[in-house]
Amino acid sequence: TSINGTVLTSPSVPGGDFTGSRWEADLSNGDTLELRIDGSAALPAPNAGVMTYQVSYANGAGWTPLCGLDGAGSPVAAIAMTGTWSQAQGVPGGGAYTPDLSKITFACRGRAIAKCLEMGYRPGEEPGGLFTPARIEHLVACTRLLRADYCGDGRSWTVDGTLVNLYDNVGVQLDTQAWKIEAEWTSAGARCTNKAPLTRLSVSGLTPPSCFAPKVSASCGDLAHFATGTTLMDEFAH
Repeated sequence: TSINGTVLTSPSVPGGDFTGSRWEADLSNGDTLELRIDGSAALPAPNAGVMTYQVSYANGAGWTPLCGLDGAGSPVAAIAMTGTWSQAQGVPGGGAYTPDLSKITFACRGRAIAKCLEMGYRPGEEPGGLFTPARIEHLVACTRLLRADYCGDGRSWTVDGTLVNLYDNVGVQLDTQAWKIEAEWTSAGARCTNKAPLTRLSVSGLTPPSCFAPKVSASCGDLAHFATGTTLMDEFAH
């Protein structure tokens, strides 16, 4: 089995209908989990070509939706992509992405990875589901941004429901709001931040991480920084 962009393919599966197929998933603790694909559906524009999959996992009670249920009680779908992600938090390498064409991640819709894929930070629809280094950089930076992973160590400092406006200089996401800058981002976390009251830390109720204070900069948000290493910028609706 391989991936064309986000579409699973296999010579042994005519028409690409994987409904009913079973998979063995590796868990972070070394255990395995049996998965089953229960259906698939393509997303509409502007994500035409992106395929979603209904995935369940086996437990003692039968089969349970991998991504849980939405507000209407329907199973949440997932997007398939190559490579793996670290689930560690608060440690070096936490939240990092590892390219691996022999591994597939099912990213649940409504969560950071899938949101970033749907925003346009995804592989092209070429055989193998390949990511170029630049696309990896934008995808990982996007997940750091959405989770307010300022330190780039996998720990989130945001609160569900807070709004951000993110943009780049490659034409995937544009600046559509006149909000105040929160931070600049790379795949390693925040490159710089605004002062605390203008970041999501102000509503998290959490003590700022040790990495935060050195990142505060009066020049954060200068568009010229895209040319010096910044991948994404975001503004926070505070």
